[in-house]
Amino acid sequence: MSVYSASMATTPILKSANTSLNRKKIHERIRNTVQFQLISQNGLRKVLEDASKGINVGAYEDYIRAMHDVDLSDPDFGVLIKESRQCIELLKPHKFTLFVETLICLNWINRNETLIVEYQEFLIDLLSEHNKYTSFALSKLIQFWVPKPIDESFWKNGVPDERIKFFLNYVHQTLGKILDVIPMANDFAIEVIEKLFPYYTKPSYVIAGYMNNMMWMMEYRPMFREDLLQILFKNFVLMDVSVRRSDIEAAERLSQDAEEIFKMDADDVKLQNQEGMQHPIAQTIDICLNKLFEYITAQCQSNPNEDSNKTTLRCSHFFKILMKSFEDYILPTHKTNHIQFVMFYFCSLRTSISESFISYLCSKVWDPNVATTVRQSSVGYIASLLARGKFISQQRIKHTLHDLCRWAHDYVEKSDASQNTQNIKVHLVFYAVCEAIFYVIAFRSRDLTNSSENLTFLQSLQLSTLVTCHLNPLRVCLPAVATTFAGVTRAHQLAYCHTILERNARRKLAMVYQNEIVMPEETLDTTFPFDPYLLKKSGKYIEAVYQQYQPCEDEDPNGVHSQIATNEQRRRKRVESLMSSVDDDDFLSDPKRNKLAEHSKNYEKEILFSYGTSPGFH
Repeated sequence: MSVYSASMATTPILKSANTSLNRKKIHERIRNTVQFQLISQNGLRKVLEDASKGINVGAYEDYIRAMHDVDLSDPDFGVLIKESRQCIELLKPHKFTLFVETLICLNWINRNETLIVEYQEFLIDLLSEHNKYTSFALSKLIQFWVPKPIDESFWKNGVPDERIKFFLNYVHQTLGKILDVIPMANDFAIEVIEKLFPYYTKPSYVIAGYMNNMMWMMEYRPMFREDLLQILFKNFVLMDVSVRRSDIEAAERLSQDAEEIFKMDADDVKLQNQEGMQHPIAQTIDICLNKLFEYITAQCQSNPNEDSNKTTLRCSHFFKILMKSFEDYILPTHKTNHIQFVMFYFCSLRTSISESFISYLCSKVWDPNVATTVRQSSVGYIASLLARGKFISQQRIKHTLHDLCRWAHDYVEKSDASQNTQNIKVHLVFYAVCEAIFYVIAFRSRDLTNSSENLTFLQSLQLSTLVTCHLNPLRVCLPAVATTFAGVTRAHQLAYCHTILERNARRKLAMVYQNEIVMPEETLDTTFPFDPYLLKKSGKYIEAVYQQYQPCEDEDPNGVHSQIATNEQRRRKRVESLMSSVDDDDFLSDPKRNKLAEHSKNYEKEILFSYGTSPGFH
């Protein structure tokens, strides 16, 4: 027995009150039903005409109240719709808005097919005559797109079962007919769809179900595709940035730990891991991106009965739509986790698409009128795509590296050696381009050093001139990128970077000791957007075209790593010696000693990060 039922059993007064309340509701419902039938006998037209003249307004109000409170039977519903259709010319917005809105809110979707068709015809006639009701009617129809909690079991991975699909089919039929006969309804529909999009914290089945209906509309309303995809990307970006990558990884690790601790049954464990992501928002993104990847595949795959040129044109048109969403929502957003892989997968479908995408990104980088943050983000996309895309040809990698290096060399020649090189924001794009060059060469070293022709190409890039220029790009690169690049260039005698890395490290520590304050962070805030994909269900689309890091076999890992280890030992001794001297210097002020000690700890952490782990180099 529940707590609620137990308390009711010991409280007869409450039970009596509750019974009286239920009895009162039943009597009220019967009274409304009888009243509705009595009012209906007079005819709806008479009720409306009298109310329009200010006569017997109470009957009109009772009619509305009865419509709202009574669960109309099919015969009563049919009579009401027929009479309402005959009185459409009377239902002017400034007089009968409440009546019409109550009529639109009636339960019509669970009726028999004859009544549903009759309701559809009435609604179209009503909106054609009085377009002021269009926005409200569309809103009520599109609200059917949002899955109800009671229907959760009928929505699996954003796909409705046959029962739900049967009712939704009538909703989409009605929407399609309204949009066909009322042109102004198109703009209203887009506004309502965007407004009713579920908040990103809603359960997965709600958001994925709503997305399913949006894609359903794209089938019978292709002209909405661009607007609907814009709405999807806007909301997906919001979801994607709302959860940190580390939170997704932590949720997966926690699930694995729990699995080991509680020794769950093997079959149950397998089922749990296959069901999806442990983080709820990551699970929503996973389901939605899986549906989007399916849609993209369908748009670009060749149909045996379709001319190949027609397929190419459709794919090209879809590329323009995706690029609009990418430029508006994804590119300007810092550190998205997965939504950008829509472009990665789309580029993998056709070589011409990847070529166009890289050309677009390069045009952003070369254009000085583009915002610096967008240019830096574009560089990150170029580097990450070249490094991670299995579908990117070696010729395209070399061609893009050549363009990046040429731009960097031109920038160095035009820059003044006497300019301020301490503030990296002044030369942010240059440093981002250099880091992209170093990253691609380090990541693709196996492909770029496997022949004398490729080595000759790397020599033509004049990497040594770039790393030794007065702007000192290695100073601001991510430690992992700089270290791996240094190992590759040393192994193949392309440039010698370790001396520069040592000098940069000594300079950083010396400046702290001299200026009494910790130096500002000199590392670029770099993001490689196509870092490993974490989502399970949609990951199958990425895995086959995604390049994992493979170190070059021709490199001398023992020599490089032994040199790195030796350098690390020297740095550690230098730090320990410096801290020892700090303790011995009585003249050194406490604030200065504390700041130096703090920096030394951070410096040790940086060394460990630089030579222990790296973004993607494992």
